[in-house]
Amino acid sequence: MKTLIVDDEALARKLLTDYVSKIPELEWVGVCEDALEARTFLAEQEVDLLLLDIEMPGLTGVELLKSLEPQPITIFTTAYEQYALKGYELNVTDYLLKPITFERFFTAINKALDYHRLQSKAEIAENTPKDYFYVKADYKIQKVIYGEMLYIEGMREYVRIHTTSRRITLRQAMNRLEESLPDNFIRVHRSYIINLDKIESLSPHSVVVAGQELPVSKSYRDALVARVERDQLF
Repeated sequence: MKTLIVDDEALARKLLTDYVSKIPELEWVGVCEDALEARTFLAEQEVDLLLLDIEMPGLTGVELLKSLEPQPITIFTTAYEQYALKGYELNVTDYLLKPITFERFFTAINKALDYHRLQSKAEIAENTPKDYFYVKADYKIQKVIYGEMLYIEGMREYVRIHTTSRRITLRQAMNRLEESLPDNFIRVHRSYIINLDKIESLSPHSVVVAGQELPVSKSYRDALVARVERDQLF
């Protein structure tokens, strides 16, 4: 975790720098003597963890933290216990009262590391495309797995999703559904969208998907052939 230390006391800065250097998961990237200096630093560089004093000249640590968006994981380091409630209101990870022992510091850092790991997992999950989606059909919500889809058939204001195990009919516009599908789905006809992974054979005017021959219209043929040729070996 990239760590920034902000404290107007030289001895406190030295102590915290020494503590940070003892923990392999931390990397201190800066030391600031007041909140205004820290504000300038944070405008130029992102940090994961902020070790922040509260009572400082010009701008308090509380005021600095309120001004940050997004806020890094923060641990208050202060000699004044009356700010503890304010710290919890600002969702700080911990509140360390000076003088700070390494044992107490280590406990606070473990909390910060745990929270950082949870944040990282959440970001990965958020950025990982789902392999399924849900539709409302037959008076219930049904899960559809992309990899099991064979093709989609348009029927005016309805669509029918053909999968390896079932058919699901729902009231939905074909165009809207097409926009939400992954790249391995391609439209081949006004009434058909197919899963490229399920193609068995392709001819000038039709494509076979899971044993079902489907028409390929002239307006979609070139795009389909180009996509198939990407995977053609011979």
